[in-house]
Amino acid sequence: MSEHVEHDRSPLRTAAARLHLVVVGAGLVLLVMSSAIAPYGWVAPLTVAAGLLLGQRRDTTSDRRAGLRHKAVPFFAAAVILFWALTQITWQLGERDAKERARDVTRWAGVRLLLERDGRYYVVSRGWKPRRDPLYVIRESDDIWGALTSGTQPRST
Repeated sequence: MSEHVEHDRSPLRTAAARLHLVVVGAGLVLLVMSSAIAPYGWVAPLTVAAGLLLGQRRDTTSDRRAGLRHKAVPFFAAAVILFWALTQITWQLGERDAKERARDVTRWAGVRLLLERDGRYYVVSRGWKPRRDPLYVIRESDDIWGALTSGTQPRST
């Protein structure tokens, strides 16, 4: 069995697995410096997780490394840290998307509030035609938040 394990390993893979603590350490240093790498803070947990997973690729010829403590715990920790990194990536992409959309907010289709009654807002779009365009009825709830601002006035031509 140990012949198969040794045969299955390339020298590059073995060297990378031996350096897993260096990779984890680099990730921890990046984590401490998170304010300096602010837009890319997700790199730190991703590096830590990669180091933990590289540690799982170490030579397992001895039985003492095969237990739950040395296999499952680092793998679970890497999974949790990867989830954290994905959360940060998602947050960054969402924030970037919101900023891009906010730049063009004045070009969005404007709306005109007709009436607010009994927790319902009756709204039509600017330039609304009664027989052609929809009337929007928005019901107020804990899940829906709306703000009415002055916005921009259409130019009269």
